[in-house]
Amino acid sequence: MLLPFGSEPDFLHRIDEILYPETYSGFNFLHTLFSNYVWSPSCNVIAPINSFGNSISNFSCGETYDLKLLRYVIYISYVVMLLFVFALLRTINKVKGLDFLIEIERIKAVIIALLFPSMIYYLGVAALESITLFLSLLIYVFISRFAVVFLLMLIIFNIDPGSAIVVSGFVLLRNIVVEYNAKFKTKMIISLLICSLCFVVGIEMLTMLFSIPILGSIASVIYEHYTEIYTDVATKYPLILRPFVTFMTGVFMTSDGVKSIIALLLSFLAFCNLIYKSYLVNEFSGFGNKRSLELLAVVAFILSFSFVLPGYTNAKYYIFLLPAIMLSSINLFGLSKVILFNFAMSCLVLFTLLHARM
Repeated sequence: MLLPFGSEPDFLHRIDEILYPETYSGFNFLHTLFSNYVWSPSCNVIAPINSFGNSISNFSCGETYDLKLLRYVIYISYVVMLLFVFALLRTINKVKGLDFLIEIERIKAVIIALLFPSMIYYLGVAALESITLFLSLLIYVFISRFAVVFLLMLIIFNIDPGSAIVVSGFVLLRNIVVEYNAKFKTKMIISLLICSLCFVVGIEMLTMLFSIPILGSIASVIYEHYTEIYTDVATKYPLILRPFVTFMTGVFMTSDGVKSIIALLLSFLAFCNLIYKSYLVNEFSGFGNKRSLELLAVVAFILSFSFVLPGYTNAKYYIFLLPAIMLSSINLFGLSKVILFNFAMSCLVLFTLLHARM
């Protein structure tokens, strides 16, 4: 209700895809829902990325209340569907005796992640990306079930190939880091080497894929876009700052730069503590546990991807990995503390938006 009008990543482009779909798909129901979208005047937002304060026009600017309510309905629908999957898995696990304990643990982390401000923000955007995010969360839940992952990947690729590349890239790296039989130190060194290589080589890493069938043609198109067409995107953020922008948008920062500095600082400290505790646990166990290894895969993947592809700096592409961070946090700090932290972060963001409107 408090977000400025259109303060979403690539808003003008994404809303056009919904209002004027070029082709029919099973997800055109969003077109029906948003068919009466009213183009209200944009809010006047003053929130530079390097500033501590935010200023948004008064409460009258923005979307109509029925459209804001529609966003909440869509978000709640995703939550209800996730709760249904959770209940279904628990029932199957008890009645049929099938082993879905890992999936139940993962979907608990997904549900807890729904309390975090960035997850609320990205699931509520007026774009098909909210659907791909929902499907990506399901991929995280069933990441050990190849058939389910493959089916969901095909659906995501049909909706948004860009998101499909990100999700498939993580699934691949995650399987290497988590399933590869080696000590934790070895996996950490390999992850650091991958990140370092991506940082040094940057977008030129794509040229190494040109000779690979199918993947090579996709890499070639992406490379051409960033080196010839969208050069302004490639130079928007210095290479060293991209992870920080990803982190800020991963906590809460709109496309207009509206953010909560306190929430960012507290989240940064909490994340550093999580990394430190996770390292100690893995160092002690030698080979590490899967939860902490997944956290390593998440960090390595986001760093590597943002270094290579400048257009993938925004956390909207990686927010489906938030439950992996939640799962590791629950393991180390306990369920109640994680829930309390997520709730506190959302309250801080809410207070920030209220203050910016005054």
